Amino acid sequence: MKLVLVFLAFACILTCGQKVDNNPNELGNKINMGSKEKNESINPWTKFAKSGISIDFPEKWMVEESKKPKLLLVAFPEGEKGKSGFNDNLNIVIQYDSSGKLTLANWAEMLDQGNSKHDNYKLIKSEEKKLGNLEVHELIYNITRQNFDLRYIQYLIIKDKKVYNLTFTAKQSTYDANLSDVKRIFDSFELV
Repeated sequence: MKLVLVFLAFACILTCGQKVDNNPNELGNKINMGSKEKNESINPWTKFAKSGISIDFPEKWMVEESKKPKLLLVAFPEGEKGKSGFNDNLNIVIQYDSSGKLTLANWAEMLDQGNSKHDNYKLIKSEEKKLGNLEVHELIYNITRQNFDLRYIQYLIIKDKKVYNLTFTAKQSTYDANLSDVKRIFDSFELV
């Protein structure tokens, strides 16, 4: 019994003697960011729903509805809007295909042909995949436009003669910084 009491006293001294660090930056680094629940409590997300779509954005992003035909919205990662020069951005364009005959592969090919006219064009990825019950064609490519080296990721979706084109455009030097948010935004896309 005496040995157990000595052990408990020793454990209590060790535990009570540990330094408590209340630095929120260091605490944040220790959180498992792979956990969706904890990630949302640190960086809240909000839902945008209009024109038959629903899509989630981080609250720290600036989302602006467009008044231009076909362009539904433009969104900017935190701190991008208003910078001089090029601003990284995400946009959603909805086009109507009256013939209903164009496929995802056709749309991707048309985009690829148009993009190949830009300086330093390089197609990195072009593939079809599933997003829930939707067929998606994903394109990733680099171009130089107005002296900016840019990288694009696009999701093309066709449903009921409408083509939904989700595009994130960023400077190649800043592309990776927002990629995890962009993929989560794109993957949250739903037709409602």
